[in-house]
Amino acid sequence: MLKKYKTLLKYILCAFLLFAGTYHLVNPQAFMFLMPPYFPMHLEIILFTGVLEIIFALGILFERTRNLFAVLTALYFIAIIPAHLHVAMNNISMLGITSPFLLWGRVLFQLVFIRCAWSLR
Repeated sequence: MLKKYKTLLKYILCAFLLFAGTYHLVNPQAFMFLMPPYFPMHLEIILFTGVLEIIFALGILFERTRNLFAVLTALYFIAIIPAHLHVAMNNISMLGITSPFLLWGRVLFQLVFIRCAWSLR
């Protein structure tokens, strides 16, 4: 049962990362206003994170590289928490989400992503 769960989790996380990474590359403007002002080079960071997300998805997909990329993905999810905090603290509408409850819930949901990535090791 655990193996089936991890396999399903692997594919869900890969699909999410592929979609998010591709969206970062195709429509980086959608993320510009979410960037904290103290971060430099907003466009470059958005494009870089898009590429990273695609690389992480592919790395998790293959057994040979899964352990390394599961850890890197978990660390990445930790690293982007400041951007999520910026959105929640400033009540910035994101993809149509305007409820402070949902914006803060999204910050907390990062813990789920971190745990999911970590569990694939």
